[in-house]
Amino acid sequence: MLLLSKKSASEKKESLDKQGVIIAREEAIASKALEEAIPALTAAKEALKNIDQKALTEIKALASPPSVIEQVCGIALFLYPKSGSDASWATIKVTFG
Repeated sequence: MLLLSKKSASEKKESLDKQGVIIAREEAIASKALEEAIPALTAAKEALKNIDQKALTEIKALASPPSVIEQVCGIALFLYPKSGSDASWATIKVTFG
C-alpha cells in the first residue's frame, strides 16, 4: 500500500512539474504580448481625449450607425473603466453621454 502511495505521489509530482513548465511558458508569452500592447492602449486612451464633442454628438444622434462606426465606438467603450461588457449601440450612446 505504501509503495502504491509513493508511486501515485511521484506521478502527481511529475504531472505538476510538467504543468508548471507549461504555465511558466504561457505566462512569458502573455507578458510579452501585454508589454507590446501597452503602448497602443496608451496611445488609444490619449487619442480619446482629442475627440471633438460636436462630432461625438453627431455620432450619437445616429439611430443605426454604419457598422464601422459602431465597431470603433464599441472598441473605444472598452477603454473606459467600469463600462461593462455590453457593446450595444444603446450602451455606447449612454456611456459616451
